[in-house]
Amino acid sequence: MMQPNGIRVGSGTLHSAVVWWTLIATVSGMGLYTLAEFLIERPADWSEFFIHHFIHVALICLAVWITSVLVIKRLVISPVNHLFVHLKRISAGRLEYLDIEAHSDEMGGVVTSINDLVTKLRETPKSDAISDSLDHLRELRSALSKANFATEDETVPIMRLVTKLEGDLLEVVREG
Repeated sequence: MMQPNGIRVGSGTLHSAVVWWTLIATVSGMGLYTLAEFLIERPADWSEFFIHHFIHVALICLAVWITSVLVIKRLVISPVNHLFVHLKRISAGRLEYLDIEAHSDEMGGVVTSINDLVTKLRETPKSDAISDSLDHLRELRSALSKANFATEDETVPIMRLVTKLEGDLLEVVREG
């Protein structure tokens, strides 16, 4: 699925992808191992091969698969889900620091970056910055009107820009 910003979004969860891909990798690896054992020493008795080889390979496969899924869930999926929920809260205006145990340098870097973002978002601009900007704009308008331009054609575009800037500042004041 493609979003308007050009980012491709998957159709399933990270958890389901990890479950299926680790299962496929584990079964494939153990299947190749079974095939190699079969080719190295062909069984005389199929029931013996099944009991002494295939069952223990299947049990090892299951143990490796379950362990892989649980480790990846603990180290990747759960922290990523926590980060996602926290980022949704930030986008809703709840500027709280993220308190999560990072089990890797990469996850620690993400947590630090999110907390730095919260710090930046919490910083408020100088309370009278907009008022000062409007005062400076009025001074600019006054100075431009007193300036001696050779023709009115030089003055009009500048005054139009000043008017647009003033409108933009007023819009910021209205939204803020």
